[in-house]
Amino acid sequence: MATSIQPVQPAESSSDGTPPAHVVWVDEGFDAFVRDRSAGLARTAFLLTANRHAAEDLLQTTLVKIADRWTRIAATGDPTPYIRKVMLHTAISWRRRRWHGELPTAAVPEVAFNLGYRLTPQATVYAGYSFLYASNVARPGEQINRNINPTQTVAYGNDPPAALVGAAQPTFNFKTNDFWAQTVSIGLAYRF
Repeated sequence: MATSIQPVQPAESSSDGTPPAHVVWVDEGFDAFVRDRSAGLARTAFLLTANRHAAEDLLQTTLVKIADRWTRIAATGDPTPYIRKVMLHTAISWRRRRWHGELPTAAVPEVAFNLGYRLTPQATVYAGYSFLYASNVARPGEQINRNINPTQTVAYGNDPPAALVGAAQPTFNFKTNDFWAQTVSIGLAYRF
């Protein structure tokens, strides 16, 4: 299998017109392989990660690992099984890491009081109060601007489009406020 290696310049040069310091060498066979087989390899990566973004990262990491050894890999025949093996080992090593990324968590401040009074050996009365508070809450209904500028509507028929008069509407205004909720509960428990 004969392949040629060609230099590829980065798309942007520096502002003073000097060429970039780093030139990337790309094997045409590797480039063709990536163009032809990347969709199937992406599906394999998705099966290993069950996450589209992690699958893209896995595929890119695998391709970077094999790019330097491409001529040796391609000389042995079909490189797909070897690439899938590298992808599998990379996914396994990612799963073994202790840190898997950030997990968004929040502690919601809540105060609750529950009281119970036993009336008889079988009956108990309960009463409770809870208070929940969260600051900087963005409620979806408050983010929607219901104002519409009629000059932004599309012209139908042979009418020419109208010029925009006034501010563009609707606009997005991110609003937050405090949220609090109170609950009072009363109950009767009877055991028989």
